[in-house]
Amino acid sequence: MTAATRYYLRLLVSRQAVLAPVLAFLTLLAVNYSETSGPAARLAEPPLQAGAITAVALMPVTAWLTRLAATAESVPFAEITLVALGGQARRQLARSAAVLGIAALLSVIATAWGVLVNPAPYGADTVTTLLGMHLAQACAGVGVGILIAPPLRTRTGTAVAGVTLLTVASLVVPWLPPLDPMIRTLFHHPSPGPGLLLLITGQAAAAGVASAALGTALVYARRRS
Repeated sequence: MTAATRYYLRLLVSRQAVLAPVLAFLTLLAVNYSETSGPAARLAEPPLQAGAITAVALMPVTAWLTRLAATAESVPFAEITLVALGGQARRQLARSAAVLGIAALLSVIATAWGVLVNPAPYGADTVTTLLGMHLAQACAGVGVGILIAPPLRTRTGTAVAGVTLLTVASLVVPWLPPLDPMIRTLFHHPSPGPGLLLLITGQAAAAGVASAALGTALVYARRRS
């Protein structure tokens, strides 16, 4: 499984298509923490609110990376990998682990960026919370990505529209995971307690698990039909 994860990680890194979502995330990160317009530029702004913006962005970015991981192989190679790994579930696990490796790196970069540009020191609890927020949204993104990636037959345009609509819906519909619970909590409670933070990150991760389970069920249903 470790070798398969490294294989998919190499495929992702070697593909130029992966640059688009990664550069889009880094661009938003730079704008978010810019001295003139970023939330962190205002010292009165709690650091978790600034971090929430990049955590939100990581969800659709990770969803698209999941699709890229599933489309990086040709059909014959994908079938070979399926047989070598012993089934769809193990292959999806390897793909997801590779994507989460990239998402974890982006989470560290986003957290470190906030720490470096903000003149006020971040406490260990703030740093841990920021990392947790980003990783939870990354897990949600992987789950969403499974729903728009092969072996499910989803066209590129449909996949883009699906991720966009889900992101917008989760931002505007009250308490719709994975995004709105986090945004609503952080912007209404500038200093939420650990229990509340655990709840909102758990909701995001649970949304990812539910989406992944739905995608896996659809795959098996299509294979049986």
